[in-house]
Order: sequence, then C-alpha cells, then structure tokens
Amino acid sequence: MNHTQNKFGIRRITLKVDGRQVFQSLMDEFMPDENPLVNSWGDYPHYRKTKHWYLKSFVDPGNTLCFLSADENRGWVDVDEERDLAIEHGIESIPTLLIFRGGEIAGKLVGYRAGNPISAETMQTLEEKQARSSAIEQGLKACTQPPLAVMQLCAEGLELLERLLGKTNATAASDFGVACLSLRAGLQGAWLNVCINTGSLCDAAFAADARAAGQKLLDAGLPRAERCYAAMLGACSEE
Repeated sequence: MNHTQNKFGIRRITLKVDGRQVFQSLMDEFMPDENPLVNSWGDYPHYRKTKHWYLKSFVDPGNTLCFLSADENRGWVDVDEERDLAIEHGIESIPTLLIFRGGEIAGKLVGYRAGNPISAETMQTLEEKQARSSAIEQGLKACTQPPLAVMQLCAEGLELLERLLGKTNATAASDFGVACLSLRAGLQGAWLNVCINTGSLCDAAFAADARAAGQKLLDAGLPRAERCYAAMLGACSEE
C-alpha cells in the first residue's frame, strides 16, 4: 500500500485443478498463539536459510489455521493422477516449477536447484525471455504484411493480364507469358512467406486472418495465371 511503512503480503491464494478449487488461503486475521502454524504454512526453516518465504498451497498435517481451506487431499495434487493438467502445462519431469503472471505461464524451472530457485537473476532472465518472445511476435506480425501486399499486387496484375487476352499484339505473346509466369511466381513466393511467418505466431486469430486473406488471393490468382499462360503458349505455337 502507498505511503505506509508496513510490510504487506498476499491476502488470498487460490489453487484450482481443472476448474475445481483444491486450496485457498484468505489471510484476514490470526491469533498471536498461531504464529507456529503460520511459520509452518510459510516454510519458516526455508526462510531462515534463504530469507525467502514460500507460502504453501497445501495444508500440512496438524495445521489448523482457520484461514486455510483445502479439499479432501489437503491441497496436494498428484500429477500422475492429474495427467491432463501435466499435459496442458508440458510437465514431463519432477520437480517442475511454473511461474504464472496474469494467469499465463511466465517461466518454467525444471529439476532440483539449490538455494532459492526464484532468484533476482532468474526473474530477470524470465522477464528478458518474455520481452524477447513479445518482440518476436510483433516482428512476425509486421513481417506478414509486406508479402500479403505483394500477393495483392500480383493478383491485380494477373487480373489485368486476363483482361488483355485477345487484345495484344501476337508478337508480344512470349513477353505476355513471361509476365504471367513472373506474377505467378511472385504470388506463390509471397504466400510461402505468409505461411512461414504465421506458422510461428502465438496469436492464432491474427494468423488465421492472414492465412485466409492470402488463400483468397491465391485462389483467385492461380487460375488466372493458368488461363493466361495457356493462351500465350497457344499463341506462340501457332504457325
């Protein structure tokens, strides 16, 4: 809280598995004689050693703190039983520590680590990774627009060529055909760029819209390219 000298912690912690609440702590008040129980919940021996608190999302046997509530398993989650949960979060080995921010996974630490695993250096590294991932995402989105614009221009060029069929000088048939093939190559080449960029995006909606726009241009342009090329090939073959 602003403008105070007090140290404030987390008031509420809720653990859910598949939408079902298995543990909750709601820190409103506790009695002075409950300090040992609070220390048990906060893993006091670990705090004495590392000066970092861990608030458990399960209830130790014998801990009767009134602000702790849990299911019949006291909040313990067996990932072998919760296979869907393990698959959803990509948990393949134990121990695995997942760090959530805003409901999303911000980092993952796998395997035993001495001392405090969530060190300042670790959090900085996770933040750097998150910033890097965000920058890559934005870069891929930006890189998707130019090839879509190229596809639009190539599709328009092929539409123009089709309108010119039968209206050009016969001696220019080979030039006409080369233009047709070049526009087709540009259309398909730009489509490959759209596919490679959207294939790495996390924003599924943006990726789907971009691919749909590109596919529409491809579906319109390729048949035109086939018709124009066939017509020019026929013109070049006439005696």
